[in-house]
Amino acid sequence: MASTRLITRLWILRSTALSLTWAWATASAAVGLNALVKSNQLKTKIRHETPPPAVVVIDDHQMARVGTVLTSVCTALAVYCSLVALLHVRGPLSPGAFRFLGVLLLFFGLWVFAALVPYTHFFRTSGASITALIDGVPLPASIVQAASASLGLTGRYKDLHFLRLVAILPWFTVLFSLITAILFFIRTPKVDSGLDAVPNSPSTAEDEKA
Repeated sequence: MASTRLITRLWILRSTALSLTWAWATASAAVGLNALVKSNQLKTKIRHETPPPAVVVIDDHQMARVGTVLTSVCTALAVYCSLVALLHVRGPLSPGAFRFLGVLLLFFGLWVFAALVPYTHFFRTSGASITALIDGVPLPASIVQAASASLGLTGRYKDLHFLRLVAILPWFTVLFSLITAILFFIRTPKVDSGLDAVPNSPSTAEDEKA
């Protein structure tokens, strides 16, 4: 009975943790994609509202590059969690398979963390560089700032709400991916239940009798 209760608890914990990891990874990927789209829309709006012959150059390549990586990794993690769930449906997994899945979850979690740290740093401390040119001659920064303020625009990343979500939600993705990885490394006595040793299933009962 004690073994059965332990199997049940571990099965519930693994299932819940994997579901939460998938949910946060999906949400993080969604807000990341939304931020990329809205960022491009904002840059297009600025260029269209700039009267000729002035030309506006917006440099946000660092933030855009890190944001693209972060969004891609969160998307890959969400897909991976879906594949793990499908493996559960197909049948029981060996202890070695669970350890391998745990290693991959740990890898994805650390990868998200590695992309999230510079993203958060840029979000809190940096901004896009906005330069206006007329016939190739840069306009003074004071004029550019005054024109941006009149349009209600800002170059600081932390003032853009769609970037703020990207700097927050992936931290939960990192947390739950690490928790899930740890749970995948845990073994129960005699039976490595995980997601596929469903409580009170015939295979579990036979293993306990043996």
